[in-house]
Order: sequence, then C-alpha cells, then structure tokens
Amino acid sequence: MFFSIIVPTYNRERFIKRCLMSVLAQDFKDFEIIVVDDGSTDGTAASVRAFTDSRLRLIVQEKNRGKGPACNTGNAAARGDWIVSLDSDDELLPGALTCMYKHAIAGSEAIDAHWFRCRMDDGRICPDPLPSRLEWDYDGFLAFREETRGRWPDMVRCVRRIAAGETWIDNQSVNWVIEAYRSQAAALVSPRTQPRLSPKEMAIITCITQGKRNKEIAFQLGTTEQVIKNYLRKIYDKLGVSDRLELALYCLHNKIIQTDADEETVAQKVLGQ
Repeated sequence: MFFSIIVPTYNRERFIKRCLMSVLAQDFKDFEIIVVDDGSTDGTAASVRAFTDSRLRLIVQEKNRGKGPACNTGNAAARGDWIVSLDSDDELLPGALTCMYKHAIAGSEAIDAHWFRCRMDDGRICPDPLPSRLEWDYDGFLAFREETRGRWPDMVRCVRRIAAGETWIDNQSVNWVIEAYRSQAAALVSPRTQPRLSPKEMAIITCITQGKRNKEIAFQLGTTEQVIKNYLRKIYDKLGVSDRLELALYCLHNKIIQTDADEETVAQKVLGQ
C-alpha cells in the first residue's frame, strides 16, 4: 500500500463527509484512510460509519486527548509507505494523490517528506509566494518559517514511512533533536514530577533504547506486536512524546533508564542506522 491518509477529527460532523469524499474520489487508488475520532460528542463517528468503502477505517477514542495523540494513534495503525496528514475540514483536489505519488517516486531516498500547497476557501494559494528554496534540510525549514513570518504557511505534508512503522529521520535531524534535548535539560530549573511507569512499560523503553523493533520486543516479552503498539501509545501519551526517538532521548535526559550509551549512539540504534 502506498499511502495512509490520517484524518484526526473532533466534533466535525458538518465537514468530515466532504473530506472523505474528496479522498475516495481520487484517481490514484492505492491508499487507506484512517479516521481517528478523538472523543467527539456529536455525530462525527456516525457520519464516518455511513461510508462502506473497505479502504476506510475508523478508530474511536473514548476521551478527547488532542490532535497530537490522535495523530499518534493513526500513525501507529497505518500500513502505507507514505503518510498523508489531512485535517477533517480539508479536502483533496482532484489528482492530488497522483501528484503526491509522482513526487514521492521521483525523489531520492534522502528526501523523507514532501510539502504541498493548499488552496483556501477564498481562492488564495498558500503559501504565497513560493519559498525561495524548494528543497530543505532543517536549516532550510527554519529559513522557510522566517520567510512566512506573519503569514499562515498552510500545507499538506506527506512523510515517508519505514518497515517498522516509524517516520524516517535523517542524521541531521537526529543531531538537531539531540541538541534540543541537551539545551532543554541544561535550562531545566525544577524538574517536573515524572509519570509512574509500570515494569512492563520500563522493559519496553529499555528495549527501544537498544534499537529493538516491535517484533523483537514482543518476542522477548512473550506477547504480540499489537500489545507492544498499544503499550507504546500509552507511554507516548504519559510522557508527552511523539515517537521512539523522542521517547529514548526523553528517558535518557530524565534518567528514567540507566545506560552507559550517549544520546547519539542511542539515537542511531533507535533509527536502525
């Protein structure tokens, strides 16, 4: 499967149908849609269930936990090679997925994300004008943010996925994340109270820092990959992190686990590099 379209939603009964119809009408057909209903109190879930297309899955969270955890839930369930994040009040224009597909297969393996412009309801194209640099490393992304200061740079993001279901992160991004955590740790005056983690959660975190994938962790702990995925979602939410790399670095800096390895070594293990 090429694309997983992740649609987090909360009380969007009025808009969700338009969003989903725009995806299902695409001429590129190799995709799935994962709608994560983040504890809606209106008829959002019922509107999604009215669709009968087998490519559409609905995950309902009992409590509203915010867009970040909802996206994490969708990403964990995704099976596509590339993830497209779509707000539930947005819609894809005809041919959008074909355009994304052509860029994805034409790009080198060093390109881990593609960003696509949006057409707003009033006809404006965003961002406008186009960034001066069309290929970015992290410094380039910061330069783009500076260029668009004061203007909302609304775009649709398409991110590469690797076999273990993690978002691909290059070495430069790894180094930036490490430096950000080092700076955060140095500036910390009064450490916050750490959430309580169960022995099994601690065992999973230890395995993550050793570079083990879900299948290996499940085998070591005598359980299934799905159980490990469920535990990871809970751990992410408890600690306020979004992926395995952030989890490993957070636990190192806050001394939740004990290891002689430094941040860069752990990061490379987590990413399988």
